[in-house]
Amino acid sequence: MVLSMYYIYILYSENYDCYCIGYINDENPSLEEQNTNPRMT
Repeated sequence: MVLSMYYIYILYSENYDCYCIGYINDENPSLEEQNTNPRMT
């Protein structure tokens, strides 16, 4: 049995006064990789 770890995040934008809620699993690339690789954004 293989278990996957999921991470839930909540981001708040002061500019828009709203929250963004999302999730990623441990198989997704890190945020740093997504921010530095333009094909992944």
